[in-house]
Amino acid sequence: MNALKVLSESQIHILLHNLTAPKDRLLVLLCLEAGLRIGEASQLLQTTLYRNGQPLELITLPPEICKRSRPRAIPTSNRLKEAIQQALDHYWLTLPCALSPYAFPRPNSTTHLTTRQLYNTIIKLGAIHLNMHLNPHLLRHTFATNLMRLCDIRTVQVLLGHKHISSTQIYTHPNSVDLKAAIDKLG
Repeated sequence: MNALKVLSESQIHILLHNLTAPKDRLLVLLCLEAGLRIGEASQLLQTTLYRNGQPLELITLPPEICKRSRPRAIPTSNRLKEAIQQALDHYWLTLPCALSPYAFPRPNSTTHLTTRQLYNTIIKLGAIHLNMHLNPHLLRHTFATNLMRLCDIRTVQVLLGHKHISSTQIYTHPNSVDLKAAIDKLG
């Protein structure tokens, strides 16, 4: 059985169009447009995403939340900046969330939601909005594959936080359109 490896543009559009809760939209976009691992997202601090009431141009992930302690900095897309601003205006400043410094806080607590809780949120969103099994890793694969259409594999490697290019290659899934575009560039 051939499992879906990346989301199509139409699936991305449907998913994002239907995400109205600021927390859910931010979570999906952090995986889809910044390539964050779900464990990184769960430990992310609000101050990593904004300062002085404005979304940051660069998300700087500290080594303590990154896999193998490999820190990285990821430029913020316009759509992700909008999601950060919505989270700031309609989620983080609400009373139950104001206690915690984390981007995904537990209600009425100073701790963050667990990796499993955020993973399950994405599964639920995929079932509701796309009628499919969606997981954070599929969003990360989609991020990498979409980047490969725009830049070289070394740039994708750095943005994903991989030590070896061979790890990055696993994340990229060229489709027939990509293959045709490559051949068309020959001549």
